Amino acid sequence: MRIEVTKQPYGSNNIPFLNYSTENTVSIIQFLSKFGCGLLQTNLFKHRSEFKMAYRLNGIPKLVQRNLGFLRNYSESRHPFVYSKEVSRAKSENMPIVALESTIITHGMPYPQNLETALEVENIIRQRGAVPATVAILKGQLTVGLTEDQLRYLAQAKGVIKASRRDLAYIAAAKLDGATTVAGTIIASELADIPVFVTGGIGGVHREGESTLDISADLNELGRSKTLVVCSGIKSILDIGRTLEYLETQGVCVCSFGESNEFPAFYTVRSGHRAPYSVADAKHAARILHESHRFHLNSGVVIAVPVPRRDAMDEKVIEEAINSALTDAKRKGIRGKEVTPYILSNVSEATSGTSLETNIALIKNNARVGADIAVEFKKLKNADNVNDSNIGFRKGAENISNFTRTFHTSSNTRSGAENCGDDTPMLALDMKADGDVLVIGGANVDRTYRVSEDTIQLDGSTHACVMDQCGGGVGRNMAEALWRLRGGRTKLLTAIGDDADGKYLEEIAPGLILNGCVVKNGRTPTYAAVMDSRGECLLGLGDMALHNDITVDRVNNNMTLLERAPLVVLDGNVPQITMDHVLEQCQRLRKPE
Repeated sequence: MRIEVTKQPYGSNNIPFLNYSTENTVSIIQFLSKFGCGLLQTNLFKHRSEFKMAYRLNGIPKLVQRNLGFLRNYSESRHPFVYSKEVSRAKSENMPIVALESTIITHGMPYPQNLETALEVENIIRQRGAVPATVAILKGQLTVGLTEDQLRYLAQAKGVIKASRRDLAYIAAAKLDGATTVAGTIIASELADIPVFVTGGIGGVHREGESTLDISADLNELGRSKTLVVCSGIKSILDIGRTLEYLETQGVCVCSFGESNEFPAFYTVRSGHRAPYSVADAKHAARILHESHRFHLNSGVVIAVPVPRRDAMDEKVIEEAINSALTDAKRKGIRGKEVTPYILSNVSEATSGTSLETNIALIKNNARVGADIAVEFKKLKNADNVNDSNIGFRKGAENISNFTRTFHTSSNTRSGAENCGDDTPMLALDMKADGDVLVIGGANVDRTYRVSEDTIQLDGSTHACVMDQCGGGVGRNMAEALWRLRGGRTKLLTAIGDDADGKYLEEIAPGLILNGCVVKNGRTPTYAAVMDSRGECLLGLGDMALHNDITVDRVNNNMTLLERAPLVVLDGNVPQITMDHVLEQCQRLRKPE
């Protein structure tokens, strides 16, 4: 893709004109936003396949060149993690994903129960409509989503390091294997933008923690992440009361799952402590996560799911086994991250394997709840995408941020850009004008077809695919973004057909497209991209003939709007004769002064 930004003089005056020449337009609004149009979004292509971006700048101030560094960073930076093929596809197809830790495999259960449980948990998540993403570090590479072979390897590997925040860099640098703890998995979830994470139980304040200061890193990580963690509470080997107090200090929203506020204690339904809140079902939990993200709280949510009663252990039996194991660990000088696996192993032995069965039952149950929450949360996010990208601020336009942006083009900006200070604005609105911003350019419907199969045969065969659709066109995308930013104070002069696609474009941002832009019996311009299973574009198809109907007459019919517009924006889809006419009018009206 090439984005060319030129600021062109017309005659002897300075014309508020940006000409965008794009090959395979992806998100011109995101490009625009970096140098003066605020935080804009577009859903032109909803796939997230990586692409290399070439760009050429002509006479753009240092301020802009500095901010355009994101283009270089995008193509040159490496993520610190890799996706499995399954998770990568889920990302590209916008499917709900559930993160899973790997310490439970390497340190929480013996072989072969650890492998069997890991595979069953992943299948439960798939059956509920989400995609599992078990996280681990393999030979120094943080991996989000493991294959069955990789799970088998971890289940039997020796010397795998428990990987919390403090351990990640060391393990990666030394090219070692690491099994992510709750804290390590939360970090990976944040990096990979996976909002829901399922585990057995979270760490906490250890018994006698007031003297030893032995506090799990899980708690701090929960306090600085946006992740929702589904668990069966805090492991009962810990000090549950002090852990709940610590989570409150960290700003973590803790909720029990179900009708009761009783906070579970991993092996048992009750802990003797109450959760601050309770959620009735997965939808309720998803709404809490959604609102937490809307408020930008940057602190986590814990959903504590009690172990099913049929699988719960007797409170007295488990407490006696834990106390015995704790005493033994203290006598042997076992400390830090080695305490939990030691005690779990001893408790399992003391209960003749019953605690292990309970552990397996609760993680499977948590997987069901976590997958349901991820599915419901994805529905809420998809609804947000429709409202934000396709409808805009239909209501409450007065709530839009009251920031002000100034823009200008000037001779010294074009001829002496290198001498501009960083605070020099790029464009200036015509402050005398009291009308709407006028965008003149193409509007079309964009469709993407992602082939599901790995091999594509160009012999007339039919291939299964996933189709997505959204509003497109360089001019339309810019117009919609400005329309949302300015509370509807933007108009688009374009040409669309009187067909279903034209109605679809009009409904995206009601009132954006000017009256008189509908061409009778016309075909609304469309663009189709055919992509392989990885999201790489194989073929682009465009039916853009109707752009030729963005005529001089249409401009003249809306001359009053042009005269009152504080800013006029053109895209490269406009016929040359129309473009020349608009520039002449801008010169005549001295926009801007």
